[in-house]
Amino acid sequence: QISEEESRGFYRHFYNALMYSEQGNHDSTLYHLRAAATVDSLDGGLQFELGHVYLELNNQEQALVHFQKAFALEPKNWWFATQLINLYANQKEFQSAIQIARKLLHYYPEREESYAMLIALYQQTKQFEKAIQLYTALEKITGISESISFQKIQLYMQTDNPKKALAEIDRLIAKYPFQSKYTLLKGDILLQTGQPKKAYTLYQSVLQSDPESPFVYLSLSEYFARQNNQEMALKYVMMALQNPLLDLEPKLEILGQHIEHLLTLS
Repeated sequence: QISEEESRGFYRHFYNALMYSEQGNHDSTLYHLRAAATVDSLDGGLQFELGHVYLELNNQEQALVHFQKAFALEPKNWWFATQLINLYANQKEFQSAIQIARKLLHYYPEREESYAMLIALYQQTKQFEKAIQLYTALEKITGISESISFQKIQLYMQTDNPKKALAEIDRLIAKYPFQSKYTLLKGDILLQTGQPKKAYTLYQSVLQSDPESPFVYLSLSEYFARQNNQEMALKYVMMALQNPLLDLEPKLEILGQHIEHLLTLS
């Protein structure tokens, strides 16, 4: 409970602090924020600005105190929560960051950013199964998408679960049957997991259905390299390099990998 006059004094100091903050004048910013705090220290915006100025002064300990207060006063405030999460993560206090991120997801279950923050923290702490579960929950909002499926495939491979990775690719193939890159990806995983015959069959099917794709030749090159048939491996590398649909950057990368063998052929 503050009087109208006190309220005017609070906002006068608060807006002066914002003005000085824009100018980079930390001393004057702190002066006016502290003056405002003598009137009302339970204002979330005030605590947030105090945290912000201490962060700019590289005083993370004091910044954390004020960001915690701001979040406690307004736990549903997106900016207060995300700033606190970032600060916890920077200080390697991942469990505290995860607790706040879980609350944020509870308050904002329809925002993709809520999932992204918590997933990033789970991956940082190697809680891959929980990250996968969140990706699956996110799919209920976004539907099946390449970006989410690729993330899940990567996590399945990290957790040594190629069967689920292949099942995820099959979902993409079912949704996008004319996208040869998904069939190639399935072949690449089969090749990595010791199933070269199945991989080769898929590569041949893509060669028939999409012969203009440069990536099928790269996959075939890797297949023959693993079969210790360097002549065929280099043949398909050359076919990929000659393909006009392959961008310059991957061509240069391929050249860097195979330059010695290519020179021996010239």
